[in-house]
Amino acid sequence: MLIVFILLLTALPFLLRLLGNWYLSHLKPRTFTFSAGQAVYGLSLREIRVLEFEIFESNTYAKHGITLRDGDCVFDIGANIGLSSVFFAQQRKNVTVHAFEPIPILVEAGALNAASDHLVKANGSRIFLHPFGISTEATPQTFSFNPFMTIITSSLQSQRQLKLVKGLNGDWLSVPIAVVKDLKRFGVRPPFMIDAFLWWLLTPVLNYLISCFLFLPMVLWNHLLFTRRVPCGTRPLSQVITDLKVTCIHLLKVDVEGAEENVLDSIEERHLEIIEQMVIEVHDVDGRLSRLKTKLRDKGFRVVVDMEDLETSRLFKICQLYARKVGCQS
Repeated sequence: MLIVFILLLTALPFLLRLLGNWYLSHLKPRTFTFSAGQAVYGLSLREIRVLEFEIFESNTYAKHGITLRDGDCVFDIGANIGLSSVFFAQQRKNVTVHAFEPIPILVEAGALNAASDHLVKANGSRIFLHPFGISTEATPQTFSFNPFMTIITSSLQSQRQLKLVKGLNGDWLSVPIAVVKDLKRFGVRPPFMIDAFLWWLLTPVLNYLISCFLFLPMVLWNHLLFTRRVPCGTRPLSQVITDLKVTCIHLLKVDVEGAEENVLDSIEERHLEIIEQMVIEVHDVDGRLSRLKTKLRDKGFRVVVDMEDLETSRLFKICQLYARKVGCQS
């Protein structure tokens, strides 16, 4: 009996990978519904709700003087399922959005969202999807991808995880609590099965215990079952700007989960001159935020740093950096 148990235990990781591979091979974008009733395409209802809150409810990309005009050009780096691109294309008429996303199934979802939005069509705006990432070199890179956590897809996932854990200063038990609190704010239940009544009425003590002893094992299970390393192409942003013959970028949005410095380092000096505004999500570890602020101010940008009113943003020091060129009339 013991031998059978040991064999089963040994085979478990292999069986989990097989099950995960079967699921991923059948994975397609599905239709979900925003709170306002609008149909959108994605992979996870919880992530749809997070993106809806961040992009459309909190107006993350329209703060601190960041605006668009008719006919503007936007570069959306780290487009995910394309909801940020749709947001930009909705703001004004004849907006051109170049969306960059290396994960094939997210590109597919982005194309569906771009094609199905009526306001984008009514504005005459256009969204061009580019199925590759942005980095300092035009070489293939490996991205860590999980269909239930696509918003943390990154080419620097292992480094990012180590730096995030380091930033917690050993307070790792705060992670599930922060996630659960934010999910409540988004109006969705956590990623484990709890009766809805208990989910909303649990006392803080029980909530803490359930978060620690159910959330963390579920995250580990999810990682073993579904996380895959996906080889993707990348190009320097300056190469892309040259190839597209773009003469002005009115807004550069960057959300690349820890690789934001790589994106900015891929922009040559001559192309920094044609960028009017930036919104960059910054994971402030190892002095990254300070370096980016100094670099952009030295290039003539006014810089404002903001943080979403979310527990996970405070815990992991995730900020939004808003930069506008001095004298910019956008």
